[in-house]
This record gives sequence, structure tokens and C-alpha cells, in this order.
Amino acid sequence: LFRSHAKCVESKSSVHCTCRNGFQRFRDKNSCTDVNECLKFGTCSQICNNTKGSHLCSCAKNFMKLHHTCKSENSNQQILYIADNNEIRSLYPFNPNSAYEQAFQGNQDMRVDAMDIHVKGNKIYWTNWHTGTISSRELHSASSTSSNRNRKIGRAS
Repeated sequence: LFRSHAKCVESKSSVHCTCRNGFQRFRDKNSCTDVNECLKFGTCSQICNNTKGSHLCSCAKNFMKLHHTCKSENSNQQILYIADNNEIRSLYPFNPNSAYEQAFQGNQDMRVDAMDIHVKGNKIYWTNWHTGTISSRELHSASSTSSNRNRKIGRAS
């Protein structure tokens, strides 16, 4: 009853069967059922498709498969935002010519407590520790003339 998903060894007095890789013995112990590897956390970094006896990993749109993980196709365009006291700064971490640029400067009565980005809405949000308020601001677009993408960091003479 194990069918093609099992390996059976027959001796003179008995038959011993085990399930093939990617299958496990079903409760009735006379058949094998597919193991859904996708139910195990971390099997794939983004998209997991269970197949009979195995699985396939794939990446979401704008990501590419690199070894056993997914990486952004445009990682050189990623921006890192850093909050420090009453200002928020931006940096392109994968561009060696990127400058550490001020994205927002608050007054002395402000202290950024938490911050998040709404990428599709092109906005940055933060909470003010002193007032308990939530504020937002439009982000510079990637093609903006104030972008620091191609600025070089140099020493003053």
C-alpha cells in the first residue's frame, strides 16, 4: 500500500517499508504522505511552493535569487534613514560616494523617539518624545536635485 513514495525491503518473513525523502508515514502506517516543507519557518526567504516530495523557493518582484536567499535587484538605490535627537538624516549605504545628508531638522523642543517610512506613499513618519505627537514629511524623490546619491565626501582644505 506504500506505492511509489516508499522504499520497501522484503525478507523471507516480512516486508519493511520507509517513506522516501519529502514524505512521511501517514497515521495508518500503511501509506506515505507529502511533507509540506513550506510550513517550516525559514525554508525559503520569501516565496515557498510545496511540490510532491519537495519544494521550490522563489523571490518576489524586484528581487533576485542569490544562493539560497533573495536580494533586492536595486540595492544600490536603497536609502538608510537615521534619527538622532531632533534630526533625521539619509545615506545610500551601497554607494561609496554617498554623503550623510539631513532629511529633516526639528527645533530644540523636538526629539525623535521612533521613525518609519511609507515607501509607496513617499513619506517619513516619526513620533516626538516631548509632545507625544506623530508627524510626517514628504521624502525627496530619487531623481531630486537635492539627492545625495552622487555627492562625494571630501576633506576641507
